[in-house]
Amino acid sequence: NVIIFREPELKPIGLETGLTLWGAGHDKADFTTPLLSKFRIPDHSPALLLLHGTDRAISLGKDKRAFCHFSEEEIRKAGFSLALLGHIHHRKLQPLGKPFLCYPGSPEPLGFDEEDGHSILLAEWSGGEWKIEACDISRWLCKTKQIDITDFSSRDVVVERLRSLWTEERKSKHCLARIELTGQPMASLELDLSAIQMA
Repeated sequence: NVIIFREPELKPIGLETGLTLWGAGHDKADFTTPLLSKFRIPDHSPALLLLHGTDRAISLGKDKRAFCHFSEEEIRKAGFSLALLGHIHHRKLQPLGKPFLCYPGSPEPLGFDEEDGHSILLAEWSGGEWKIEACDISRWLCKTKQIDITDFSSRDVVVERLRSLWTEERKSKHCLARIELTGQPMASLELDLSAIQMA
């Protein structure tokens, strides 16, 4: 049940449900070809798109590159009824009520800059429309917190504060936390980080 698109252009695969799946492979690391600018499905059969690419409406961070730029209008003009997309690591469904552009996000966070929006998507075709369901299967959290310890009098107070963070989320998931302690600590506060980590 695995399909690998190897060519750097959109190719069709027929599915048992009468749908056609179109996808393209990246044949180099910096594959930026705008595959959808002039593409049109050759017939009117229901079709969905599977693509690692970047919606022009999304603002990427300074360290993230864009691949295979496209717009929602280009995908609609091409004739697709749904686009399943990769490259953005947080979930983004557009529009929310009846998604057409679907970034599920990575199943697990890949760094501290990706705290929220991780899932897989279940896309069900009922012959006339799509039903999209986002399922959070992640087992890890990446969280960042800044804590002002100016008024903390002891290491036990620091530990208690740390233990109070994300209590509900940590009941069902592992948590990888990055904590930044700020402020001017009291003279009585002993900050032995090894002891805090072990507490």
